[in-house]
Amino acid sequence: MAQEARLKLRMQKELKLLLVDPPHGASFPTLSSQSDITDLSSIHAQIEGPEETVYSKGIFKIKIQIPE
Repeated sequence: MAQEARLKLRMQKELKLLLVDPPHGASFPTLSSQSDITDLSSIHAQIEGPEETVYSKGIFKIKIQIPE
């Protein structure tokens, strides 16, 4: 049980870091406030394709589901 609590806290910390300083071209449209970070069961992300590649005009949507 304690391990699950530590894992949840670690994931919340990592998500906060991603929101404060996201990687270039990445966004997290469903994570915008502190209250959103408490629900870690489903995380949505969007990644823009890198410039000067065949993916440059693409927007790639990702849904990460984390079991309880």
